[in-house]
Amino acid sequence: MMHQSVILAILVSLCLQAVYGYPSGPPVGSVKGLCEAMDPTGHGPSKATGDPPYVISVSSSSYKANANITVSIKVTGDSEHFEGLFVQARRQDASKGSTTEALGTFSDQPTDTQLLHCGNAKNNAWGHKDKKTKTEKTITWTAPDDQGPLVFVATIVKGPKEMYWMDVKSSELTFDAGEKKLHVNTKWDDFKQRLYYQRKVANQP
Repeated sequence: MMHQSVILAILVSLCLQAVYGYPSGPPVGSVKGLCEAMDPTGHGPSKATGDPPYVISVSSSSYKANANITVSIKVTGDSEHFEGLFVQARRQDASKGSTTEALGTFSDQPTDTQLLHCGNAKNNAWGHKDKKTKTEKTITWTAPDDQGPLVFVATIVKGPKEMYWMDVKSSELTFDAGEKKLHVNTKWDDFKQRLYYQRKVANQP
């Protein structure tokens, strides 16, 4: 009897997830391929139409290794809101690697959101933790080394569960290689040129 009760409880739980989705956040640890597809499990086909009423804003148009960038999800209208979100930073250039790999590290998340682990890395994705309505959420993202152009990609659920938008994107971030190495080379070239002329003058009769 107890064994049957456990099975029944599991079946009820699965049915509720199918009906209501996952209000406690994207189930990246239990749903295979979710990190790559970013498809909201248990929500069914989206009934959302038109452009998403959300923007992903970033504090910089470029990144460099270990630099912190502020990332915000915001509504674009006074009457808009969202309940769920799933956010990653991804490559735009396939020659640098997979364009579905979550890159960088998120931190300082709001209390009603959570850090998620995709693949073998930790805290490389960001999601909701409850289904309370939200209008803006902000987090810190620490950049990796050069991965080519990057964008932040999100799936955002407005609610009810069938009202969601996928592939919401930020503006593109380019890698900032800096000019330190160029400056060093330039100074060295100037030194060699001065030394050459000094020797040339010294050798004149």
